Amino acid sequence: APTEAEEPTPESAETTHFIVMDKAGNIVCATQSLSLHWGAAVVAPGTGILLNDSLSNFGFGTKKYVNSAEPGKRPRSTMAPVIVMEKGKPAIAIGSPASDRIPTGVYQVLSNMIDFNLDPVAAIDQPRFHLKRSKSPSEPKNALELEEGFDAALAEDLKKSWEISFKQKNQYYFGSVNVVRLLPDGKREAFADERRTNVAAGE
Repeated sequence: APTEAEEPTPESAETTHFIVMDKAGNIVCATQSLSLHWGAAVVAPGTGILLNDSLSNFGFGTKKYVNSAEPGKRPRSTMAPVIVMEKGKPAIAIGSPASDRIPTGVYQVLSNMIDFNLDPVAAIDQPRFHLKRSKSPSEPKNALELEEGFDAALAEDLKKSWEISFKQKNQYYFGSVNVVRLLPDGKREAFADERRTNVAAGE
């Protein structure tokens, strides 16, 4: 007898990162975002796809600087899909959503794996930090956000030079880093960060 269909999981309104690897080791590592809510509020004709409004990532104002809007330029973006090569072959694919926290999150997990030789599960699970960029004169210039679980002695030492704030452990703020690893024997492994709704699947 047919079974009733499950209720579909509501789609996230956030940036999405996904990684696909086939049996031959070919990889797609992609981060996509509409940027602000509803993107540009324009649908590409015949597709049903909303266009993003990433032009908002430009800096606007009278002062010219590297991220000022100009013809032919792309705006600064924090999206950082990464494929690590080893001896000319892909070894690790990694990426995450999380707006300004993408580069710091991706870097930390990669560093945990490469510099500290942690397995991907442990590398993803380690508490995160983020250097918060000041966006107004009223905000501290040396702001450092730490995820709960950070080494207490280190956090206390950092207070000497930084304005420290703590974020709850395992919540969406620090993103959701996905990792796919191709081992020398050809085995493929996928890992999903549970800070957001996330899944790893494969054969």
